[in-house]
Amino acid sequence: MVTSPKPALLEIVRVLLIDDDAALRRALPRLLAPECQVTAVDGVRAALSCLAQGMTFDVAIIDLMMPEINGRQGLDLLRKVAPTLGARAVVLTAGSTDPSLAAWIVKLDPGTVFSKPPEREALIAGLRRRIADVPDEAAAPTHSTMRPKKP
Repeated sequence: MVTSPKPALLEIVRVLLIDDDAALRRALPRLLAPECQVTAVDGVRAALSCLAQGMTFDVAIIDLMMPEINGRQGLDLLRKVAPTLGARAVVLTAGSTDPSLAAWIVKLDPGTVFSKPPEREALIAGLRRRIADVPDEAAAPTHSTMRPKKP
């Protein structure tokens, strides 16, 4: 009997989850474990605070509809503060009653928008695709979100 070698285990993906829904902030880390290590915050200001403290992430998930700073505005801020992380971000949405946000969401790249509640395997695959599609070199070294490669 011929057996195939087991695929190498992929590194754990470090995810910054930005969502004002407390139930989702509790559920998504459990949903994505053990493939992802999720840091969940309740808004864009808290996310920017994490980045200012030197925390690094491989990818971000941002809710579209949030008070104060919505997902579109938050994504613009992430792209300015942490270009690679912003470029790797995906948007989570339950739909939008705001016509401008609904029109914006349709224009986003395929694979960057996920409906609530997200399907586990599709979301993990989408996060890994975003990391692969946006190389670490997209940001200055001080904004690097990738861990050093193992020898």
